[in-house]
Parts: sequence; structure tokens; C-alpha cells
Amino acid sequence: MKDLRRVLPLLALFAALALLVAGAEEAKPDAGKLVKEIFQADEGKVYEAAHKLAELPAEEIAFGLSEVPEKPEPSRVVALLSVLLPKRLLNDLPSYTATVMDSGDEQAMLALLDLFSYAVPPERSFSVFNVIRKYAGKDLPPVVAIRLYRTMWTMLAFTPGIGNLLERTNFELATSLQQIMWMAVNNPQNDEMLRCEAAVTLGEMGVDNEKVTALIKRVANDPTPLGRRARSVLLGHPIYDEVVRRAQMYH
Repeated sequence: MKDLRRVLPLLALFAALALLVAGAEEAKPDAGKLVKEIFQADEGKVYEAAHKLAELPAEEIAFGLSEVPEKPEPSRVVALLSVLLPKRLLNDLPSYTATVMDSGDEQAMLALLDLFSYAVPPERSFSVFNVIRKYAGKDLPPVVAIRLYRTMWTMLAFTPGIGNLLERTNFELATSLQQIMWMAVNNPQNDEMLRCEAAVTLGEMGVDNEKVTALIKRVANDPTPLGRRARSVLLGHPIYDEVVRRAQMYH
């Protein structure tokens, strides 16, 4: 009987530990549920679900992608891609990109292009570039078209071994993409904000020009993303500097 009394506390302890382990397994995030949550949750909870999904291994996330709805909301696709791009889960990237870029949702398009500018692993930049370049000749909202070329420029600049497309002396983009920005700046029929968007983009590319600087200054005090980019250029911290630093790593 005494031996039994000694054993009972140990049995109770083992039972408690078993419950804790079971609880931990039940609490483990499920990739499919988190993917569903990205597309079904209230707007304020979307990126919370994306952050939880990003903590899972890539193979689990890939399995959970079966929960993506047939006709997903473009802005939610951008949230999902914020997880998939760093994880290098790019098999369905063309269809996800088409969902956003063909949607007519200007804000989702801009968000996607900005995501492509900074979230793509360098070794995948050129393959992603080949996905988005197909939209260069399409009828896009003007500001989206400008942002598309900016994204193409940054992605080319960040691609290892891309010396044939960038000048080794200053790592500027081949002139064709900059010329598109110049056409937007110099066209008096364009509205002011579009011309300023193009000017800020040229500034980010390292262009130092009086007309460009004047347009950048017009929006530098605006409490907007474009205003923040303009201030960054005027303060001497354009994205061009980052391009140079990253290009030097690969050349």
C-alpha cells in the first residue's frame, strides 16, 4: 500500500505532462486554417494571420495553400504573397499576380508591386521579373504603370550577375526604363501627382536634375507614402543607394 501511495503522485504527474503535450499539439498553428483566415478574417486581422503563417515551415504552408478560395480578394492575395515570397513558394505566382494585376484594384496593384520591390529573394528576382514584365504593355492606371517600371528597375538591380543590363560604372538601369519616367515628367497633359510620382522615381534611381528636384519638392511635405519617398530622396537616402550597395555585393 505504501508503494502504491508513492507511485500515485508520479502517475498523476505523468498524466498532467501528457495533457500539456496534447494541449501543445492542439495549439500548434494549422497552415490551412491560417490561409483561410487571411481570406476570411476582418481586415484588421489579415496580416496577423499572415504573420502566424510565416512562422510555419515552407512545406506546411505549401500544403495549406489548398484553402485559397477560387476567386480571392486581390488585397488578401497580396497578404498571402507577403508570406510566400520570402519562403520561395512561387509555383502559383503567375496566377496570383494575374488575380491582382487584372483586378482593377489600384491599391492592391500598388501594394503588390511594392512587395515585389523588397520581398523577393535576390536569386529569384529575375524569374519574378519575367512574371511582371508581361504587364508593361497593358492598359494600367498611369500611377500603377509608373510603379511597375520602378519595380522592374529595382528587381533587375538586385539580381545577381545582371551586369549586361546595368552599367558597371554606376549600376543605373538601362536607359529605356528611365526614358519612360522622363516621358511622364515632361508630358504637360499628365496631372501633377503622376508627374511627381515619376519624378520621385527618377530621384530614387539617382537622377540629379533641376526639373526632377522641383517636382520632388512639391510633394516632400505631403503626409503620404509618396511624400515620405520624396523626403527620403531629398535627404540623400534614395533607393538608388540601396541598389548600389546590393549590386556591389553581386558584381
